[in-house]
Amino acid sequence: MHRDVPAAAQQQVGGEEPADRAADDDGAPGCSRRHGWFLPRRGALSPGQQGSAASASGARAPGLRMGSVPGRTRLATGRTGAPHIALRTGHGSKCVAATRRIGARECVIPPAGSRLAGPDRRREELQRNTCRGCRMRALLVVLAVLTAHPVLAAWPERPVTLIVPFAAGASPDILGRMLAERLSTTWAQPVLVQNLPGASATIGVDRVAKAAPDGYTLGLTGDGAMVVRVSMDPPIPYDPRRDLSPISLLVRTRNLLVVQPGGPVHSVAELVALARARPGQLAYAHSGLGFSTHLGMEMLKQAAGVDITAIPYANEGQMLTDMAQGRVQVMIGSGPGLMRRIREGELRTIAVTSRDRAPLLPAVPTLAESGFPGFEAVAWFGLVAPAATPPSILRKVRDDAVAAMAASPMRERVEEFALVPVGTTPEEFASLIPAEIERMQRVLEPLGLRAR
Repeated sequence: MHRDVPAAAQQQVGGEEPADRAADDDGAPGCSRRHGWFLPRRGALSPGQQGSAASASGARAPGLRMGSVPGRTRLATGRTGAPHIALRTGHGSKCVAATRRIGARECVIPPAGSRLAGPDRRREELQRNTCRGCRMRALLVVLAVLTAHPVLAAWPERPVTLIVPFAAGASPDILGRMLAERLSTTWAQPVLVQNLPGASATIGVDRVAKAAPDGYTLGLTGDGAMVVRVSMDPPIPYDPRRDLSPISLLVRTRNLLVVQPGGPVHSVAELVALARARPGQLAYAHSGLGFSTHLGMEMLKQAAGVDITAIPYANEGQMLTDMAQGRVQVMIGSGPGLMRRIREGELRTIAVTSRDRAPLLPAVPTLAESGFPGFEAVAWFGLVAPAATPPSILRKVRDDAVAAMAASPMRERVEEFALVPVGTTPEEFASLIPAEIERMQRVLEPLGLRAR
């Protein structure tokens, strides 16, 4: 045992010191090349005991576990489980260890006016200077730990990718690009739109689900890939309830039932009569399996008892062109491309599929008013992120996105596309998805579209 250390202090610091570490290279006691000392809380030892214990070499408190971290810093956890940071500094052949209180325990740093054990005055000054350096290094380590945490670090610090699982120029793509432009300004970081269409938008949504949950990959998707396809064949490679973090339901659509302007159909009743007179000869266009453009027409076919052939399109622009040129006779849709063709007289609107009329087309009746009570076939689009994305990031994205949607001129443009801004919270959106899945299962069952 070191003669200057009382028995109580020796018991606290873990007992007698190994003989090969009882002195530094110059024979002075008290140098530790490997770690510092951890003692009980302030007041457990007298100042004299603390000064004597500080001169004891390298022994540490029983139960102390040391762990390496980058650089020359070491982390330790005592019996209480509280984290500590120990730092060491080498000065040529001299090596002085010091620690700093981080949790339940504290290090022993001699007071400025005290004199350390040993005759060498220069060694005392060296240890004091080292302790001052250790304080600064401890502060830097703590700052490094805080800034390395993904929730505490500033977000975003680099460009954000917004995956849109639709072709460029489609309605969700236009919505996504308008939103990305506004968010880029708000965040002072680029928001890059990446189009990943295919398989009824499930390819792009799957990419979002498998991305790192750090907030730098977001998705703008709709009810088709989030709700309808869950209950249809073929199975999808993700579960939206488990693999995605909902952020906000941004908009709902007011779908429109449209036909060729030069044809004989001016109302829903005339469309049903023509389809009954020509079973299987009329065709309708839709943008993908499970989308509202597909389910809406299938629901109408069943309710009216008619046979109209479904023609899927991967590109919305081509679908609208074929509608205008008469290659297909009817469709349900929404968005800027459709509205532009309606305004230019290339398409005729005969009904709205929502429960209420569209403000931009107040003279057009709903399907419920056209002989099909209770009929509704609408869609929605919202923002999602990979599961386990920090809630603080989800809230920030939601708040900034809803603010962008509510600001002019974006709000006016959204309403021009026959879209209805919503802006739910992440919690509201998360509760909506399982409820919508259950509802769509009831819709798909009589249509023969539910997975078996």
